[in-house]
Amino acid sequence: MEWLIAVGIVIVVVVHIFLYAVRYWQFSIPIIIAIISLCVYLHYRKKEKRRIEQINAHRREQQDIYNKMISCGDNALDIYEKLPNYLNSAECFMDQAERDYLESAFEPFWVSVEKAVNMLGNFNEDVKNIKSFLEQYNELMKRYESKPPKFTLSFETVYKLKICSSTTKRLEAIVRKEQCNYQFANIFVKRKTNQILVTGFKNLAQALEQMTCQLIESVDNLTTQVTNSTMSLNMKLEDISKNNKEHYGKTIDIESNRVVRENKALGMLNDIQSTIQNRK
Repeated sequence: MEWLIAVGIVIVVVVHIFLYAVRYWQFSIPIIIAIISLCVYLHYRKKEKRRIEQINAHRREQQDIYNKMISCGDNALDIYEKLPNYLNSAECFMDQAERDYLESAFEPFWVSVEKAVNMLGNFNEDVKNIKSFLEQYNELMKRYESKPPKFTLSFETVYKLKICSSTTKRLEAIVRKEQCNYQFANIFVKRKTNQILVTGFKNLAQALEQMTCQLIESVDNLTTQVTNSTMSLNMKLEDISKNNKEHYGKTIDIESNRVVRENKALGMLNDIQSTIQNRK
């Protein structure tokens, strides 16, 4: 019933406006034009507001992608800075294992070996974590429309991680020598099936057998990923305008700080490599 009343009121108003327009056309035409102009203005204003909202939403999305790329790079660099410490710790545990051997300390020897294996296992897992962050970065880069920030780690930096093979081979040599001693070998037989806290390995025996291959494979995969990422970045930069100087400057500042941290970790790896070579 109420809607019938509302419709009736609208009809009455429209009829009165029509009669007024017919009777006083000289006054009604400007009013009609004004009403039409107002409607057109409100329509375009609403349309422009929607367009601006879409632009702002797109800018926020792009900024969010940019921030996530920065986060991926920073997280990868944080992990990379820990890698030399893993190798240093593994080397220290192997030094202790060699002292244990000279003192015929059978159980402590294998405890030191297990600790070294755990450090190398942590190294391997974090190399994989870096690769995971790089993969996320690559996916984000595909969606970013401006000049993306470079990934924190370069090919040279990642390639240096191959020195881990020197540490794993030293561990293999130590274990091999001790297994030639039946007393140490007997202890190993008892411990080789023990579970260890290293992802990807069931026990100590499997870790000692596969550690070198797995570490080399992880580093090779990461190196390949970095190479592909660099190529994708260079291709993208060829298609991007270089007009956004403010954004470019912010990117340069971030990358400069990263280079300092990257070079520090790289220097630690070089020191480890020198130590290994001098030991030989």
